[in-house]
Amino acid sequence: MQRVIKRAALVIIALLVAGVLVLVGLNLWVVMATRDRIAASPLTCESREVGIVFGTSHGLVGGGSNPHYQARLDTAAQLYRLHRVSNLLLSGDNRTRYYNEPMTMWRDLRARNVPQQFMTLDYAGFSTFDTLVRAKKVFGVSEAILVTQPWHLPRALFIADAIGLDASGCPAISESQTSNIKLTLREWLARAATVGDLYLWGRTPRFLGPQERLPTPVLSPSLSVKASVEISQLDMKAPVLLAWPLQRSHDVSPTSVLLKPQPLARVPLKVVRSEEKGVLLVMKKLLPNVRQSLAILLNHEAAPMKD
Repeated sequence: MQRVIKRAALVIIALLVAGVLVLVGLNLWVVMATRDRIAASPLTCESREVGIVFGTSHGLVGGGSNPHYQARLDTAAQLYRLHRVSNLLLSGDNRTRYYNEPMTMWRDLRARNVPQQFMTLDYAGFSTFDTLVRAKKVFGVSEAILVTQPWHLPRALFIADAIGLDASGCPAISESQTSNIKLTLREWLARAATVGDLYLWGRTPRFLGPQERLPTPVLSPSLSVKASVEISQLDMKAPVLLAWPLQRSHDVSPTSVLLKPQPLARVPLKVVRSEEKGVLLVMKKLLPNVRQSLAILLNHEAAPMKD
């Protein structure tokens, strides 16, 4: 009897050791395959057309605000201010009328001065897998920045690779950086399960739905500067500025609305040349006429410009 118990104990121990080795191996695979595409901080994140913000609970079970939630929205707002993204896709859980992660994110990003035309809401992002598959198949996203915590990014990027979504990771650094054994273990198990979802049992999204179109990008593309090339000719024509129509902050539509920019008045262009360490720097400074700009925004005829 003792011999049987001893053999059973050895089998259990062997299975546990094998399970741990498999778990560690799968986690190493996920992390090593994605580590080169995770930025060190939001300031070093790449520029992409779409930024996908993963939803999470706004508050904690024991009360108080969720630091992970706040960090994701702070990072998303920072990407908008830095002109790193043209659209923010807010994806989260809205399985009941009393719990709406996308709308909560939309509301709090509006409080962070992100205009509503830069945000699209996905109400069926029930999981990381669902969010990314829907981003590609429903919203037609081909490349994106993923906004979430550093420990979550490897799994999200691994899924993006598997479904053919060109993505890079932008870390949302939470204020609370204390180690959480329960959270770490949960993420390790989730990474292992993700490998099974993708390569073993063929997981599908809980709800896919009809295709939708993201708004046309409205942010100006970043201009690359080549210091080694001297600029010999400058365009002295006055540029046409574009302004987006003012809308009430509480106007929310479940469908994408394309806005048409209105041209502002032409303004003079002042070119300033300066030399620093032998490199010619060309800086263009716009001197807008405030009166004309406000007149056009208010749909009035602009007054003549004065010299």
